[in-house]
Amino acid sequence: MANVLPSGGVILADIPTELLDQIASVAPRSALCALALTLKKASVSAINSLYKSYLNRTAPAKAPFYLFLPTICERPDLAAKMKRVDIREWRSEYKVATRAMWRGVTQISDVDQVKKNGPSFTSTEKVIRGSILEISSCSSKLQSKPD
Repeated sequence: MANVLPSGGVILADIPTELLDQIASVAPRSALCALALTLKKASVSAINSLYKSYLNRTAPAKAPFYLFLPTICERPDLAAKMKRVDIREWRSEYKVATRAMWRGVTQISDVDQVKKNGPSFTSTEKVIRGSILEISSCSSKLQSKPD
């Protein structure tokens, strides 16, 4: 039986684990974070509920995926609790968090814009194919020349 305080309250440490599990199953995530910090007995119930599912539906997420992923990789005990993971737009979220979207971006000036002469290729396959054609045409011209 839980100890009853004079004010009519109950000491959190005396609440049965099953009841803490039920409370944690309906509590909002912010309350679960607070509950996890209060008492070790309550922390187990809160962490079980917190790591049951991960939902990242809106950008920017309150619990970003780039923070969630290393935690799950480093803590197999938490990964074992996961039942559902819902991820959307995590790449752009990662780019924002690491400032990757700004890497390589420079201001374009008139000096930087040089007119290019000759063919330009969009893939290495085209470059290789073009080089092979040039080599074969050169070799056929050399073979057709009289000595």
